[in-house]
Amino acid sequence: MYEDISFESEIINKYERKGECIVEMTYSVFYPDGAGGQLGDRGTLNGTEVIAVKQDKTGILQHTVSNGDRLSVGDKVICRINGENRTDIAQQHTAQHLISANFDNDFGIHTVGFHMSETHTTIDLDSQEINEEMIEKMEKKAFSQITSLLPVDILEVSPKDIHKYPLRKELNDKLLGLDKLRLVKIGEIDYSLCKGFHCDNTGNIGVIKIFKIEKVKSGFTRIYYVAGYRAMRDYQMSHKILKETTDFLSTSKDELNLRLQNLVNENKTVSKMSKKLSESLAQEMYQNLSVRMMNGKKRIVKVLPSEESAKGLSKEIMKEPDTIAVFLFEKSKTNGFNIISTYDNIDAKEILERLKDNINIKGGGNSKMTLGTVHGSLDKIKEEVEAIVNKY
Repeated sequence: MYEDISFESEIINKYERKGECIVEMTYSVFYPDGAGGQLGDRGTLNGTEVIAVKQDKTGILQHTVSNGDRLSVGDKVICRINGENRTDIAQQHTAQHLISANFDNDFGIHTVGFHMSETHTTIDLDSQEINEEMIEKMEKKAFSQITSLLPVDILEVSPKDIHKYPLRKELNDKLLGLDKLRLVKIGEIDYSLCKGFHCDNTGNIGVIKIFKIEKVKSGFTRIYYVAGYRAMRDYQMSHKILKETTDFLSTSKDELNLRLQNLVNENKTVSKMSKKLSESLAQEMYQNLSVRMMNGKKRIVKVLPSEESAKGLSKEIMKEPDTIAVFLFEKSKTNGFNIISTYDNIDAKEILERLKDNINIKGGGNSKMTLGTVHGSLDKIKEEVEAIVNKY
């Protein structure tokens, strides 16, 4: 829809800001990020990628480049603007007009915010009563409007004539001083004052898919959507994940939800059984626990087979007077620990701080119990813990 654009210019300024290289030129037609609520242009300067474009208060365009070492002040540069990126922006932006118009026309719900990112676009709506049924109705209507190939016209209108058009959003008084206003008209569906890129007709949008709804502060609802090529890529990725999941579980997509629910229920049953077995194991281990006496004080340092057994055993140790215990155990991604002290004058948090000086250990808690993660060989860690605990 949009072709690549090439032009020549000269670098007049180059500097670093927050670790990024910024380039300013004598002339540029790169569209800046944020103008009209959309993303800006992407492209290259002498082959160096432009990853962001900002415009300062004086109107100077600041081009953030990926590799500033290849560019110098005084260089003549061939600038290329990526037409595919402009097309993507146009699809997202025109889709926003269509979505906002449909919510406004069909439900009386108004758009109060709009933000486009590299991966998706969000629209803030002034209602928290939006549900899946409304979303499906809006998507179905938008699909009909897209396949109808409605024209998208860009009009230049004098402020004195703007009252002739049924604007979706009221005219800001600050715009009355301009010579011309830029009006984006989609068929007879939407009339909005707007900058930025738009499709020539609704057919260029391709498809719109809303994939997330969330309530936000001030009584608004934020919807997340993708359109055009982004929607196609989202479908391809979702289809791939769905296929891999159904193949792995040996089920069809129609039966996937039931299969997952059965797995969840099975997991809950197994977790309950595991918990009971761990508690029984903890009781058995407690009866046969090897307690070391040092200076009249009970000391226990032990490597346990699971976190559940450590929890059960810690619960029993909390009933024992005048005892210090450290339990080490394996977890799915790392190792864990529990430190217990039933002494009034020995703080479990203080024991943890001492261990941090010698062991790669992180955690927190209270004076009676601390817990967290520990990295390294548990057998080796056990020796180091015993050496420190036995000093109490």
